Amino acid sequence: MPRTVKPKSKTKDFVPSLTLVLFEEPEVYLHPPQQQELARSLRDLTGTTNWQVICATHSAHFVSRNTNDISSLISLRRAKREIKVFQIGDRDWSSLVSNNNEIHKILGRSRTHESRTRSEGTDSEIESFRYFIWLNPDRTSAFFADHVLLVEGPTEVALINRLIDERKIRAPRGVYVMDCMGKYNIHRFMNLFGRLGIPHSVLYDDDANRNEHRKLNELIRRSRHPHMTLEVEAIPGDLEKMLGVRLSGRRDLKPQEVLHCYERGNIDQEKLGAFCKTVERCLRSDIVSSALKEDGR
Repeated sequence: MPRTVKPKSKTKDFVPSLTLVLFEEPEVYLHPPQQQELARSLRDLTGTTNWQVICATHSAHFVSRNTNDISSLISLRRAKREIKVFQIGDRDWSSLVSNNNEIHKILGRSRTHESRTRSEGTDSEIESFRYFIWLNPDRTSAFFADHVLLVEGPTEVALINRLIDERKIRAPRGVYVMDCMGKYNIHRFMNLFGRLGIPHSVLYDDDANRNEHRKLNELIRRSRHPHMTLEVEAIPGDLEKMLGVRLSGRRDLKPQEVLHCYERGNIDQEKLGAFCKTVERCLRSDIVSSALKEDGR
């Protein structure tokens, strides 16, 4: 009986191949430097053809090592019995960059480093670089907080955390106070956190609405996310004026000078109490759960 010969295919058979790595809590039992090294190794795999890595993590170090690609980050938030998913796609990123660049209309093209850096790359690239530099493991702790309080700088972070620790500010669990490295960056973090589903409030100096600060204050208020921005509070004048303290004027010494005034009892108790109440209005626990519940995603 003659043998049947199978005809050869004229086209190459398509044999799809994909290695999918699902890694739950890769940070377990690893010290922070080891977590960072593992995060780098996993990123190397994603550069290999037909490899995809998905990690479910509670590690700020893992998040920080991947902030050069914001779209790769997916935030899951529990709203009662429902899990909401937040991710920044191309359209969201373009909108975010456009909103962030509103600051240039306030500063003007001739001011400071802003005009210089813009000439060295596209707006999208510059914003991506900013977030990668700024979102270190400390700031990416905000991704796991129940409520983030955005403040201008390290002085507010130091004082508010001390007052929370000493129970002078009543704060719900899961609060993270984040230094935005100046008032001019607050809207950038509002835009990012709003799109990633991170509930946040804002506390800033209104600087008596002097000069460009009036427009800057308006930009912060306009940057409110309809659900994720829970409260926006302005300190009349600035923190020093509200507390009634006189400082040297050196920005690098401001945090320790304010804490020194507090420790020595040189801050009027009535003024300190007013500051605590202002912070507490930003940290109302009842507004966090309602924010996720009302979000339409």
